[in-house]
Amino acid sequence: TAQFNFHAAKVCAMWKSKAKANREKKVQISVVRLQSIVRTFFIHKKLYEERRQVQRPIKIEIICGINLPVADWDNKKADPYIILTVLDQHEKQIWRFDGQPIYCTLNPEFHQEYIIPGCSGTAKIVVTCVDRDTLRDQLMGQCFLPLSNKSNQYEVWDRGGHFRLALDELRYMPKTTSGNEVAMDLGAVDFGSIKPQGEIELRVHSMDRLKNVCGFLITSTPLDEKSVSSSQERRGVNQIQSIRSKKYWCVLADNILSMFKKFGASKASLIINLDSCDVDFSVSKERNQMKLSINNDQMKIDLCCLKAKDRDRWITAFELCLGKRVGKK
Repeated sequence: TAQFNFHAAKVCAMWKSKAKANREKKVQISVVRLQSIVRTFFIHKKLYEERRQVQRPIKIEIICGINLPVADWDNKKADPYIILTVLDQHEKQIWRFDGQPIYCTLNPEFHQEYIIPGCSGTAKIVVTCVDRDTLRDQLMGQCFLPLSNKSNQYEVWDRGGHFRLALDELRYMPKTTSGNEVAMDLGAVDFGSIKPQGEIELRVHSMDRLKNVCGFLITSTPLDEKSVSSSQERRGVNQIQSIRSKKYWCVLADNILSMFKKFGASKASLIINLDSCDVDFSVSKERNQMKLSINNDQMKIDLCCLKAKDRDRWITAFELCLGKRVGKK
Protein backbone atom coordinates (compact mmCIF):
# COMPACT_ATOMS: atom_id res chain seq x y z
CA THR A 1 0.00 0.00 0.00
CA ALA A 2 2.81 2.38 0.83
CA GLN A 3 4.47 1.65 -2.52
CA PHE A 4 1.17 2.22 -4.34
CA ASN A 5 0.67 5.56 -2.61
CA PHE A 6 4.21 6.54 -3.53
CA HIS A 7 3.66 5.79 -7.24
CA ALA A 8 0.25 7.48 -7.20
CA ALA A 9 1.75 10.64 -5.69
CA LYS A 10 4.52 10.55 -8.29
CA VAL A 11 2.02 10.25 -11.15
CA CYS A 12 -0.08 13.10 -9.70
CA ALA A 13 3.02 15.30 -9.39
CA MET A 14 4.02 14.57 -13.01
CA TRP A 15 0.45 15.30 -14.22
CA LYS A 16 0.33 18.61 -12.33
CA SER A 17 3.73 19.58 -13.72
CA LYS A 18 2.63 18.85 -17.31
CA ALA A 19 -0.70 20.63 -16.79
CA LYS A 20 1.13 23.70 -15.44
CA ALA A 21 3.53 23.63 -18.41
CA ASN A 22 0.59 23.39 -20.85
CA ARG A 23 -1.17 26.30 -19.16
CA GLU A 24 1.97 28.41 -19.29
CA LYS A 25 2.44 27.52 -22.96
CA LYS A 26 -1.17 28.46 -23.78
CA VAL A 27 -0.81 31.73 -21.89
CA GLN A 28 2.43 32.45 -23.74
CA ILE A 29 0.80 31.71 -27.11
CA SER A 30 -2.15 33.94 -26.22
CA VAL A 31 0.18 36.78 -25.21
CA VAL A 32 2.13 36.45 -28.47
CA ARG A 33 -1.09 36.48 -30.48
CA LEU A 34 -2.34 39.54 -28.60
CA GLN A 35 0.97 41.33 -29.18
CA SER A 36 0.78 40.45 -32.88
CA ILE A 37 -2.78 41.83 -33.14
CA VAL A 38 -1.83 45.07 -31.39
CA ARG A 39 1.31 45.46 -33.49
CA THR A 40 -0.64 44.82 -36.71
CA PHE A 41 -3.28 47.38 -35.68
CA PHE A 42 -0.71 50.13 -35.10
CA ILE A 43 1.20 49.29 -38.30
CA HIS A 44 -2.06 49.42 -40.27
CA LYS A 45 -2.96 52.72 -38.60
CA LYS A 46 0.45 54.21 -39.41
CA LEU A 47 0.26 53.10 -43.05
CA TYR A 48 -3.26 54.53 -43.34
CA GLU A 49 -2.08 57.85 -41.90
CA GLU A 50 0.73 57.90 -44.46
CA ARG A 51 -1.76 57.17 -47.23
CA ARG A 52 -3.95 60.00 -45.96
CA GLN A 53 -1.06 62.45 -46.36
CA VAL A 54 -0.28 61.41 -49.95
CA GLN A 55 -1.28 63.86 -52.69
CA ARG A 56 -3.80 62.32 -55.11
CA PRO A 57 -6.24 63.50 -57.80
CA ILE A 58 -9.89 63.49 -56.76
CA LYS A 59 -12.97 63.87 -58.97
CA ILE A 60 -15.89 65.91 -57.64
CA GLU A 61 -19.23 66.19 -59.40
CA ILE A 62 -21.57 69.06 -58.49
CA ILE A 63 -24.95 67.53 -59.30
CA CYS A 64 -27.60 70.11 -58.46
CA GLY A 65 -28.91 72.74 -56.08
CA ILE A 66 -32.12 72.23 -54.09
CA ASN A 67 -34.47 75.03 -52.97
CA LEU A 68 -31.94 77.82 -53.31
CA PRO A 69 -32.91 81.32 -52.07
CA VAL A 70 -34.48 83.90 -54.38
CA ALA A 71 -31.91 86.37 -55.66
CA ASP A 72 -33.67 88.13 -58.55
CA TRP A 73 -36.82 89.74 -57.22
CA ASP A 74 -38.16 90.66 -60.66
CA ASN A 75 -38.77 87.02 -61.65
CA LYS A 76 -38.43 85.31 -58.22
CA LYS A 77 -35.58 83.22 -59.55
CA ALA A 78 -31.78 83.11 -59.38
CA ASP A 79 -28.77 82.58 -61.65
CA PRO A 80 -26.53 80.41 -59.44
CA TYR A 81 -23.00 79.27 -60.13
CA ILE A 82 -20.46 77.39 -58.01
CA ILE A 83 -17.01 78.38 -56.78
CA LEU A 84 -15.21 75.20 -55.72
CA THR A 85 -12.15 75.72 -53.53
CA VAL A 86 -9.86 73.22 -51.82
CA LEU A 87 -8.20 73.98 -48.48
CA ASP A 88 -5.27 72.10 -47.00
CA GLN A 89 -4.99 71.05 -43.35
CA HIS A 90 -3.79 74.57 -42.45
CA GLU A 91 -6.92 76.19 -43.99
CA LYS A 92 -4.87 77.54 -46.90
CA GLN A 93 -6.43 77.56 -50.34
CA ILE A 94 -4.58 75.34 -52.82
CA TRP A 95 -7.04 75.03 -55.73
CA ARG A 96 -9.98 77.01 -57.08
CA PHE A 97 -12.49 76.26 -59.86
CA ASP A 98 -15.32 78.47 -61.12
CA GLY A 99 -18.41 76.83 -62.60
CA GLN A 100 -20.81 78.03 -65.27
CA PRO A 101 -24.05 79.75 -64.14
CA ILE A 102 -27.47 78.15 -64.60
CA TYR A 103 -30.01 80.87 -65.35
CA CYS A 104 -33.53 81.48 -64.02
CA THR A 105 -33.94 78.58 -61.58
CA LEU A 106 -33.96 77.81 -57.86
CA ASN A 107 -33.23 74.12 -58.46
CA PRO A 108 -30.30 74.20 -60.89
CA GLU A 109 -29.04 71.03 -62.53
CA PHE A 110 -25.30 71.66 -62.63
CA HIS A 111 -23.79 68.24 -63.49
CA GLN A 112 -20.33 69.84 -63.56
CA GLU A 113 -17.27 67.68 -62.92
CA TYR A 114 -13.98 68.89 -61.51
CA ILE A 115 -10.78 66.90 -61.14
CA ILE A 116 -8.74 68.22 -58.24
CA PRO A 117 -5.14 68.01 -59.53
CA GLY A 118 -3.84 66.92 -56.15
CA CYS A 119 -4.80 67.06 -52.48
CA SER A 120 -4.28 64.93 -49.39
CA GLY A 121 -6.91 63.19 -47.31
CA THR A 122 -6.72 65.98 -44.74
CA ALA A 123 -8.01 68.58 -47.23
CA LYS A 124 -11.41 70.24 -47.09
CA ILE A 125 -13.78 70.98 -49.98
CA VAL A 126 -15.55 74.37 -49.88
CA VAL A 127 -18.57 74.92 -52.13
CA THR A 128 -19.63 78.57 -52.45
CA CYS A 129 -22.89 79.27 -54.27
CA VAL A 130 -23.15 82.73 -55.85
CA ASP A 131 -25.89 84.40 -57.91
CA ARG A 132 -24.69 85.93 -61.19
CA ASP A 133 -25.90 89.49 -61.73
CA THR A 134 -24.98 92.16 -64.23
CA LEU A 135 -23.80 94.75 -61.71
CA ARG A 136 -23.01 92.82 -58.53
CA ASP A 137 -23.07 89.10 -57.73
CA GLN A 138 -24.80 87.94 -54.56
CA LEU A 139 -23.72 85.25 -52.12
CA MET A 140 -26.34 82.50 -51.75
CA GLY A 141 -24.53 80.32 -49.20
CA GLN A 142 -21.52 78.15 -48.50
CA CYS A 143 -20.96 74.55 -47.37
CA PHE A 144 -17.98 72.42 -46.38
CA LEU A 145 -17.00 68.79 -46.92
CA PRO A 146 -13.93 67.43 -45.05
CA LEU A 147 -12.29 64.58 -46.96
CA SER A 148 -11.40 62.88 -43.69
CA ASN A 149 -13.90 62.56 -40.83
CA LYS A 150 -12.32 60.90 -37.79
CA SER A 151 -15.50 61.20 -35.69
CA ASN A 152 -17.40 58.59 -37.71
CA GLN A 153 -14.26 57.03 -39.28
CA TYR A 154 -15.54 57.64 -42.82
CA GLU A 155 -12.74 58.52 -45.25
CA VAL A 156 -14.23 60.39 -48.20
CA TRP A 157 -10.90 60.54 -50.03
CA ASP A 158 -10.70 56.73 -50.01
CA ARG A 159 -14.31 55.61 -50.44
CA GLY A 160 -15.98 58.55 -52.15
CA GLY A 161 -19.67 59.12 -51.54
CA HIS A 162 -22.87 60.99 -52.32
CA PHE A 163 -23.66 64.03 -50.17
CA ARG A 164 -26.32 66.71 -49.68
CA LEU A 165 -24.82 69.70 -47.90
CA ALA A 166 -26.90 72.50 -46.38
CA LEU A 167 -25.92 76.04 -47.35
CA ASP A 168 -24.85 78.25 -44.45
CA GLU A 169 -23.29 81.65 -43.82
CA LEU A 170 -19.93 82.60 -45.30
CA ARG A 171 -17.09 81.15 -43.21
CA TYR A 172 -14.24 81.18 -45.71
CA MET A 173 -13.51 83.92 -48.24
CA PRO A 174 -12.29 82.35 -51.52
CA LYS A 175 -9.08 83.79 -52.91
CA THR A 176 -9.03 85.22 -56.41
CA THR A 177 -6.68 82.46 -57.62
CA SER A 178 -5.10 79.46 -55.97
CA GLY A 179 -1.90 80.30 -54.13
CA ASN A 180 -2.81 83.99 -54.06
CA GLU A 181 -3.47 85.70 -50.73
CA VAL A 182 -5.79 88.28 -52.34
CA ALA A 183 -9.41 87.59 -51.39
CA MET A 184 -12.42 88.18 -53.59
CA ASP A 185 -13.26 91.81 -54.30
CA LEU A 186 -15.74 92.81 -51.61
CA GLY A 187 -17.30 95.31 -54.00
CA ALA A 188 -17.96 92.68 -56.66
CA VAL A 189 -20.06 90.38 -54.45
CA ASP A 190 -22.91 91.24 -52.09
CA PHE A 191 -22.50 89.09 -48.95
CA GLY A 192 -25.40 90.18 -46.79
CA SER A 193 -28.59 90.70 -48.76
CA ILE A 194 -29.61 87.02 -49.11
CA LYS A 195 -30.27 84.63 -46.25
CA PRO A 196 -28.69 81.25 -47.07
CA GLN A 197 -31.03 78.31 -47.54
CA GLY A 198 -31.27 75.12 -49.55
CA GLU A 199 -28.80 72.35 -50.26
CA ILE A 200 -26.06 71.44 -52.72
CA GLU A 201 -25.93 67.83 -53.92
CA LEU A 202 -22.54 66.51 -54.95
CA ARG A 203 -20.68 63.26 -55.43
CA VAL A 204 -17.04 62.44 -54.70
CA HIS A 205 -15.74 59.70 -56.98
CA SER A 206 -13.12 57.34 -55.61
CA MET A 207 -10.34 57.06 -58.19
CA ASP A 208 -7.99 54.13 -58.69
CA ARG A 209 -4.80 55.18 -56.93
CA LEU A 210 -2.68 53.04 -59.27
CA LYS A 211 -3.96 54.62 -62.52
CA ASN A 212 -4.43 58.16 -61.19
CA VAL A 213 -1.32 59.83 -59.79
CA CYS A 214 0.13 63.31 -59.40
CA GLY A 215 3.40 64.91 -58.44
CA PHE A 216 6.29 67.05 -59.57
CA LEU A 217 8.15 66.06 -62.74
CA ILE A 218 11.05 67.81 -64.45
CA THR A 219 11.00 68.35 -68.21
CA SER A 220 13.40 69.97 -70.64
CA THR A 221 10.72 70.34 -73.33
CA PRO A 222 9.51 73.95 -73.82
CA LEU A 223 5.79 73.98 -73.05
CA ASP A 224 5.44 77.75 -73.35
CA GLU A 225 7.24 79.01 -76.46
CA LYS A 226 6.32 82.65 -75.75
CA SER A 227 8.02 82.67 -72.36
CA VAL A 228 11.01 80.80 -73.79
CA SER A 229 11.49 83.34 -76.59
CA SER A 230 11.18 86.29 -74.23
CA SER A 231 13.69 84.71 -71.85
CA GLN A 232 15.99 84.06 -74.81
CA GLU A 233 16.00 87.73 -75.77
CA ARG A 234 16.57 88.79 -72.17
CA ARG A 235 19.26 86.29 -71.11
CA GLY A 236 20.86 85.11 -74.33
CA VAL A 237 20.80 81.98 -76.45
CA ASN A 238 23.44 80.13 -74.41
CA GLN A 239 21.21 79.95 -71.35
CA ILE A 240 18.06 78.76 -73.12
CA GLN A 241 18.56 75.11 -72.09
CA SER A 242 18.56 76.02 -68.39
CA ILE A 243 15.46 78.15 -68.92
CA ARG A 244 13.57 75.30 -70.54
CA SER A 245 14.38 72.78 -67.80
CA LYS A 246 11.55 73.33 -65.37
CA LYS A 247 9.61 71.53 -62.69
CA TYR A 248 5.91 71.02 -63.44
CA TRP A 249 3.08 69.69 -61.34
CA CYS A 250 1.77 66.76 -63.41
CA VAL A 251 -1.52 64.93 -63.00
CA LEU A 252 -2.51 61.67 -64.67
CA ALA A 253 -6.26 61.11 -64.20
CA ASP A 254 -8.81 59.37 -66.43
CA ASN A 255 -6.07 58.72 -69.04
CA ILE A 256 -5.40 62.47 -69.36
CA LEU A 257 -1.99 63.93 -68.52
CA SER A 258 -2.16 67.57 -67.37
CA MET A 259 0.92 69.66 -66.68
CA PHE A 260 0.72 72.79 -64.49
CA LYS A 261 3.44 75.42 -64.12
CA LYS A 262 3.10 75.21 -60.35
CA PHE A 263 1.07 73.51 -57.66
CA GLY A 264 -2.21 75.43 -57.41
CA ALA A 265 -2.11 76.96 -60.91
CA SER A 266 -5.56 77.78 -62.26
CA LYS A 267 -4.90 76.47 -65.79
CA ALA A 268 -2.84 73.61 -67.19
CA SER A 269 0.04 74.48 -69.53
CA LEU A 270 -0.38 71.24 -71.47
CA ILE A 271 -3.14 68.60 -71.62
CA ILE A 272 -2.56 65.25 -73.35
CA ASN A 273 -5.34 62.74 -73.90
CA LEU A 274 -3.62 59.35 -73.95
CA ASP A 275 -6.67 57.69 -75.56
CA SER A 276 -6.71 59.87 -78.67
CA CYS A 277 -3.04 59.80 -79.59
CA ASP A 278 -0.32 57.28 -80.35
CA VAL A 279 1.97 57.27 -77.34
CA ASP A 280 5.45 55.75 -77.14
CA PHE A 281 6.70 55.53 -73.58
CA SER A 282 10.08 54.27 -72.41
CA VAL A 283 12.12 54.45 -69.23
CA SER A 284 15.82 54.92 -68.57
CA LYS A 285 17.25 53.96 -65.19
CA GLU A 286 19.69 56.86 -65.35
CA ARG A 287 18.47 59.87 -63.34
CA ASN A 288 14.98 58.37 -63.13
CA GLN A 289 14.26 59.60 -66.67
CA MET A 290 11.06 58.82 -68.56
CA LYS A 291 10.56 59.57 -72.26
CA LEU A 292 7.06 60.27 -73.54
CA SER A 293 6.52 60.61 -77.30
CA ILE A 294 3.21 61.72 -78.81
CA ASN A 295 3.23 60.95 -82.51
CA ASN A 296 0.09 62.64 -83.74
CA ASP A 297 1.05 66.05 -82.30
CA GLN A 298 4.68 65.63 -83.37
CA MET A 299 6.06 66.44 -79.96
CA LYS A 300 8.32 64.60 -77.58
CA ILE A 301 8.46 65.17 -73.86
CA ASP A 302 11.26 63.98 -71.60
CA LEU A 303 10.13 63.63 -68.00
CA CYS A 304 12.37 63.11 -65.01
CA CYS A 305 11.25 62.12 -61.51
CA LEU A 306 12.78 63.59 -58.39
CA LYS A 307 12.78 60.24 -56.58
CA ALA A 308 13.11 56.64 -57.73
CA LYS A 309 9.95 55.54 -55.87
CA ASP A 310 7.97 58.25 -57.69
CA ARG A 311 9.29 56.94 -61.01
CA ASP A 312 7.97 53.44 -60.24
CA ARG A 313 4.59 54.92 -59.33
CA TRP A 314 4.40 56.84 -62.62
CA ILE A 315 5.54 53.80 -64.61
CA THR A 316 2.77 51.68 -63.09
CA ALA A 317 0.18 54.34 -63.88
CA PHE A 318 1.32 54.71 -67.50
CA GLU A 319 1.37 50.93 -67.98
CA LEU A 320 -2.21 50.63 -66.75
CA CYS A 321 -3.39 53.58 -68.86
CA LEU A 322 -1.63 52.49 -72.06
CA GLY A 323 -2.40 48.81 -71.56
CA LYS A 324 1.16 47.67 -72.29
CA ARG A 325 4.44 47.14 -70.56
CA VAL A 326 6.81 50.06 -70.61
CA GLY A 327 10.17 49.40 -72.20
CA LYS A 328 13.16 49.92 -69.90
CA LYS A 329 16.65 50.77 -71.03
